[in-house]
Amino acid sequence: MSNEPNPVSQPQVGAVLTAGTSFNIVWTPTIGDLISIELWTKGLNVSINAYFSGNNCLIPNMACSMIAQNIANSGSFLWGIPANAPLLDDYFIDLYVPDPPPGEVYFYETGDFSIAKAGIACHIILLMRSIFCRFK
Repeated sequence: MSNEPNPVSQPQVGAVLTAGTSFNIVWTPTIGDLISIELWTKGLNVSINAYFSGNNCLIPNMACSMIAQNIANSGSFLWGIPANAPLLDDYFIDLYVPDPPPGEVYFYETGDFSIAKAGIACHIILLMRSIFCRFK
């Protein structure tokens, strides 16, 4: 078993999620009865909170939007990705326990994943300077 608190298995690093669809966020519940899920982007000057649920994150920031707040730590959450979600490749999820046990780490961050437009998913490989697209 992982030593990480509530390790997230979906989305995986490099995953391409599709705007306008639903995606099942999956984690292994290890600590806390309740969790909250935040969506972050590393994009400079990109405000995502207008496209998602708004800026109600633990640390208020325009690059963050709450996906779910104080929900049962069940191990999964079906997330409806808005059709007008910004198409970025540096999103990550911060899953945290609002009231952790004393001495416990209270958050887990995923690696980066992308949100792409429905019908096409592109991967940019910088080393090869190529773009690979997959049509659905």
